[in-house]
Amino acid sequence: MSRREGDPVTLIGMSEDPEESPDLSVPEVWRGVQAALSAELAATAFAVGQLDADLAAMPPDLRAGALRRLALREADAVLRAEGHALSPEDLAAELLDAAGPEDAEALRFARWAVRRFEGRGREADVGQSNPLRAFLGLHRSSDGLGQGARRLLGADFDAAAAEFLQRIDAAGLHPFARGPLARLLWRLAGLSPAEIAAEATVWVGCDAARGCPALSFLPCGAAQHRLLVEVGAPQDRLHRHLEALRAGAVEARHHLAAVRGWHQAALAEAGAIKGQNPGRILAVLAAHPLMHTADVATRAEVSRITAERLLARLAEMGLVREATGAKRFRLWGARLR
Repeated sequence: MSRREGDPVTLIGMSEDPEESPDLSVPEVWRGVQAALSAELAATAFAVGQLDADLAAMPPDLRAGALRRLALREADAVLRAEGHALSPEDLAAELLDAAGPEDAEALRFARWAVRRFEGRGREADVGQSNPLRAFLGLHRSSDGLGQGARRLLGADFDAAAAEFLQRIDAAGLHPFARGPLARLLWRLAGLSPAEIAAEATVWVGCDAARGCPALSFLPCGAAQHRLLVEVGAPQDRLHRHLEALRAGAVEARHHLAAVRGWHQAALAEAGAIKGQNPGRILAVLAAHPLMHTADVATRAEVSRITAERLLARLAEMGLVREATGAKRFRLWGARLR
């Protein structure tokens, strides 16, 4: 039976038989599990803290570029876990309105997810009465994922969202440990259509970063697929979640270190080219995943002709790559090894 607008919303949806497994929507269950896994939680905080410190130490432009890189990689990981075969390069090209793959639904989600991972549209930044409505982009037909899919509307959605936020906040869990309970409560509340688990995944990633000075989300990277199956005892679920956060932080640090290593090596190899312009262009590409030729020229403070000539030279040297294969509206990025 469908819920009518204005009817009360309940999140319980679990068996009341005391002989069955405990109701996993009860916060006390998760507080006990969090206490039991305190050592894992501390290890996760250490791993995330290292990544956060790396970003905090960067100049603002480099930090924004690093977050964009991590956001693209995380959106790609979420999509792959959902069965979509895209790449960070495809996503970056789409965000720059360049030619990309034709999976329009996945790309619409990717655009939304990257924005949220970068910190845009988060609750604290949105002066609306229903922060989850704004977070999901339900006020915009071009935002979010699966806008044509069946989901709660109007007062039904607002009531479910308000109860979800109240219950997850009242649970009193550490931000890094809220994920498994949040996924469960999100599903029970019906905040997304049943076939769209990715929206909850993005919210959980952003929510976990509350209190981090530099990070706007916590990446799980390649470990993202481990979190899709919500089975097992609460301790097993939280263990998988914390393990994924640690793996994601390590993976993200390795990627950012690879970018720094590329930049240093590229500067050394490009030293054979006279002048400071090659170094300026390499610095731009170290700070941004992909850029149009005109944007490279603007940020490097060189002419368009100079940028085109040097980018072609650097590509011949194997230091940069062109992502589109086109002759016009080309996109350039670092050739990481």
